[in-house]
Amino acid sequence: MDSAELLGRLNAKSQDFTGLPPGYGGISPADIAGAMAGLPRASQLVLMARWCQYQGLESEIMYHLWNYAVDVSVEFGWPKPPAGKELLRKMSRLAVLENIYPLPCRRCSGKKRVMRREGYAIICPRCTGGGTHTLNNRERCEITGLTYYQWRQWQSRYKVLSNAINYWDNDGLKHVKNQLQN
Repeated sequence: MDSAELLGRLNAKSQDFTGLPPGYGGISPADIAGAMAGLPRASQLVLMARWCQYQGLESEIMYHLWNYAVDVSVEFGWPKPPAGKELLRKMSRLAVLENIYPLPCRRCSGKKRVMRREGYAIICPRCTGGGTHTLNNRERCEITGLTYYQWRQWQSRYKVLSNAINYWDNDGLKHVKNQLQN
């Protein structure tokens, strides 16, 4: 059983990925929570939000991501944002929205399949079976308050923030897996 499936057992809804009731197989929710104990807070939050479906963590994740953005901007000498530090907050909010709480696809409503007129279902062509809506650059510009030209300049910096969330997630999954194997 991989660590993502194990983290699903922390969900209050008792999701079970193995076909066994939660707690069987020698691993309980308390074991999984204990395995997360040594992680940095940002990794814990991302794991709880992404894999355990905990709600209400976005503001704390955004706070950690915003602090990371400020540190990285100083370290790498990013130019001063057009809207000051508020742009970094908006970019952090956007990264959390896209990476942790993605919007459902507009065509299939997150079901990953659409019905054809002939009466059979096919994989949704808009989301290619992912079930989520990927924001385009126009929508990202609206959320951040940048013009398209400014967005093109700041897009690579936004990817740094998205990669930070993915790093926290991957680091946390590896840590939990290693703790549970010992």
